[in-house]
Amino acid sequence: MKWGKISDDDWAVEAFEDDTSAAAIVLMDYGDAYIEPDWSVSFKRHRRIKILRPEAYDDWGTVALSYYAKDKTQRISGVAAQTFTRDANGKVTRHKLGKKSIFKEKASDEFSVIRFTLPNLEPGAIIEYRYTIDSESPAFLPDWTFQASEPTLWSEYRAEFPRTLAYTFGTRNISEFTVKESESLTREGTDRMLNRYVLASVPALRNEPFMTTVNDHLKTLDVQLAAYYQPGHGQISFLSTWEKMATELSENRGLNGGLGRSRTVSRMATEMTAELTTEHEKIEALHAYVRTTMEWDGTDGMFADRGLGDVLEAKSGDGAEINLLLVDFLRGAGLTAHPLLISTRAHGRVFQHYPLLNQFNKVLAYVEYDSGYMVLDATDRYAPANLLPVRTLNGSGWVVDEDRPRWVKLNADAKYQHSVIIDATLTADGTLHGVAHSSDASYSALFKRRAMDDADSIEDFAKDVLIGDLEGATVDSVRVEHRDDYGAILETRVYFSMPGYAQAAGDFLYVPTYAVDRIEENPLKLAERTFPVDMAYSRSYTYRFNLTLPEGYAVEEAPENKRFAPMNRGGMFQRMTEVAEGQLRVAGRLSFSKSVYPPNEYASLREFYDRVVSTQADPVVLKRMTQP
Repeated sequence: MKWGKISDDDWAVEAFEDDTSAAAIVLMDYGDAYIEPDWSVSFKRHRRIKILRPEAYDDWGTVALSYYAKDKTQRISGVAAQTFTRDANGKVTRHKLGKKSIFKEKASDEFSVIRFTLPNLEPGAIIEYRYTIDSESPAFLPDWTFQASEPTLWSEYRAEFPRTLAYTFGTRNISEFTVKESESLTREGTDRMLNRYVLASVPALRNEPFMTTVNDHLKTLDVQLAAYYQPGHGQISFLSTWEKMATELSENRGLNGGLGRSRTVSRMATEMTAELTTEHEKIEALHAYVRTTMEWDGTDGMFADRGLGDVLEAKSGDGAEINLLLVDFLRGAGLTAHPLLISTRAHGRVFQHYPLLNQFNKVLAYVEYDSGYMVLDATDRYAPANLLPVRTLNGSGWVVDEDRPRWVKLNADAKYQHSVIIDATLTADGTLHGVAHSSDASYSALFKRRAMDDADSIEDFAKDVLIGDLEGATVDSVRVEHRDDYGAILETRVYFSMPGYAQAAGDFLYVPTYAVDRIEENPLKLAERTFPVDMAYSRSYTYRFNLTLPEGYAVEEAPENKRFAPMNRGGMFQRMTEVAEGQLRVAGRLSFSKSVYPPNEYASLREFYDRVVSTQADPVVLKRMTQP
């Protein structure tokens, strides 16, 4: 597809038939990498997009090109962009981007960004831009993403390189290419390879509920320099090994090499655990000390920029400094502990066949004890030793142990456990007076303790979080137990009044059976899903509603008892209704027994959600039998 040559087909395309929500469509995305005989790299990119709706202006009409600018390792040149519009008579006008509208800025010590906004954006316009990235290092051959948040008609990647270099081209989430070609050729007396990869008609992939990061599921090509040929030495491997990386990191002063240097840490660890008898008790005590003493600055990382004695004295640090300090305390108490590298949920999955350090972005503490091991993070003051912050729950982590580097599963055994009991009285005008008793454990308790501290008052917390479904309710008083005992069940009682809870229609009152914790809509919107539903942790909700009926009213119609589950015992919903003299009792239970549901269980899970939404919406119907 030539630069600036717009065809009738470009104008005719509106969107994929099955994606009526598309705000734009990528007509063509073309990347061409050429590695010179001296191993310098020139990578050209040409992109053409049709704008369908104004929502696409920010995401597609504004472009940011990031590159590694430190020591001029990479350079961007040849930036050009233009917009094509067509009036009602079919006349096409081209609007070129002026050079004064292209801005360069420094993003960090290592990266710079070139930004520009396409001119004359409007629905129906076609935009295109191109640029070239040059680098002196063949290791900077870029990866390629064939998929985007909008449909893509054609995405192509080409790489031509001398045979003195060897690359690996790994795929993610691609079962078959539209075109996949590889050929040997000779250019200017040099033996070369040309690889070509094409995907056509690629559907959009957007952020969905219960997703780690959209980048985990995009159709991508991972390009890595694997080896190079050096005359007189033969082929030399460029990729490291996990064992070699562990040795190098063990000598790194910002990681393993900085541990054991603070006598203060060793002395304090020995003193704090002297009276404790089990290794598990020592682990919990040291974790609690670091977690509650150190102030986390909100950033993660893998290496400590300061000595751990200085971090301890400052009583604050980033994620790497705090967790490496915890490793140092554990070792000081005589425990076997190591740094453990992970990639957070937002950062994406780690591919274990690629021994690349940049796949990680956070360090945790790994410690062994009598009955196994624990993975710890001391950056969240609300999370006891048995709970990792949710952002870290991303499969496996890598133990930086020079003698035995290894992968271990991140401990996600804890659940989200929430229970509420409502004892209430309903008046004839539809007002509900009662108390909601909430019991929360594990992640539910962690989230609610944090929300309590963030709220302006405990009453605001109760109104917004615990009984937020009761819009317009008045909180009369709140009682909290075990607020600061992070390992205990959090108990909260909210005394409230809610006018208009029941809707009157003649002699009838229609009363919602779920006063709180009702799922009002199905979060799973896609008809099909090719990637897992990742909830991070299993979940359990229990609900009891004990209602005293208004004087002179009786239950005319009560919801029937129900029990159902998704496939493979992935959860359960149960509701039981009991009517006694002047009383209505509703007991409900909802559980998701898995933290991750594979794609083949998606349809069943989506249907399960639909049934939960419908069942929880069932009201009880009261009829006035006598005048009060």
